[in-house]
Amino acid sequence: NQESGIFRDTVGDCEEVLGEMSVTEKLLELARNPQLTPEQADTKARQISDNALRVVEEQRRLEQEGGALLGLDQALTDEATAAQTEGRFIAPEELRTMIQFYLARTEYGGALEPDREHPALFRLRLNKEARTALAHKLRSWQPPDRSLTTFRRWLDGPEPHLVVTFDQATAVEHRELPFITPVHPLARLATETLKQSAQSLAARLRVNSPEIPAGIYVFACDLWETVAIRPEVRLVSQAWSITDQRDAPELAQRLLLLLNRSETLPPPGAIPAGIDQAIAGLDKRIHREHDAALAALTNQNTRLVELKLASLDVYNRNRLDRLRTELADSSDERIRRMKTAELGRAERDHAARRSEIEGHRQADIIRERVAIGLLEVYHAD
Repeated sequence: NQESGIFRDTVGDCEEVLGEMSVTEKLLELARNPQLTPEQADTKARQISDNALRVVEEQRRLEQEGGALLGLDQALTDEATAAQTEGRFIAPEELRTMIQFYLARTEYGGALEPDREHPALFRLRLNKEARTALAHKLRSWQPPDRSLTTFRRWLDGPEPHLVVTFDQATAVEHRELPFITPVHPLARLATETLKQSAQSLAARLRVNSPEIPAGIYVFACDLWETVAIRPEVRLVSQAWSITDQRDAPELAQRLLLLLNRSETLPPPGAIPAGIDQAIAGLDKRIHREHDAALAALTNQNTRLVELKLASLDVYNRNRLDRLRTELADSSDERIRRMKTAELGRAERDHAARRSEIEGHRQADIIRERVAIGLLEVYHAD
């Protein structure tokens, strides 16, 4: 029916507002309870569904009112567009390459295999031991949103592979498929592993790439973790031409893809001439980009903090007005006590949430070097 359709469409995306245990998990626990008759289980299931729908719809209604009053939706849309234009988001191909490196670790025995019929789909595989270990690790992650619940369910289940996509259009068309973004649990696991590496990866590599000028380049991959109201983790690549002693953005933009199809060379017998100058140039380039990114982040973060605080205040004002109206209109003492208690909770929630947002005013970017090396680019005849 229409209500169940709303439930499927909305609750899956908003389970974080419904408590530590997701609605899906509550219903499964209910179905497995042998002490309930089918009629009792059905009644309780309807109560859970009704409560979930009420919370989600109320949350969305109040947030929409707050956003509409402030023009917040458009502001955040503009911010997302600017981020994409400036290249602050990791590209799907780069994300896939990073995850492939992660899955190739010996202890995981994993792979990300492209689907033969649909180029935007990939089959994720992990060995049994890795699935068990990752499932155990992810049980402590909060909140249990849909992507985490789906991934954890596959790790615990019998299916040998999980079909995923990195493509937004495919994800919209096939909403049942896991959409791998930088905040998906698999991407976060890969990022966490890179951050915990004891030392940077170092390599001397060679790749055939007609679109990049031939020569020898020094490259670096840094993990940038944004400490702000909207935390992000991204891989930043930089390259410097030893041959021409210049910044090489054309290589940096494609670095992960080039590394993925490069061949390893033995260490050079002698240090290439000009490498010290190249490394110094590369470091200056990285520092300049970091300083510029931090200045932009500080401005953006201040703006978002103010927007979130203003939206939160409007949301809270609407919520309190509704509760006070319901309290004034009710003569039932039990309902009045309930609404009075709810008013107190709302005010405490607002104060706690405001304090949490204020705590994110100071922005920073933490950098960690994860790889450095030499890349020789040649053009095959």
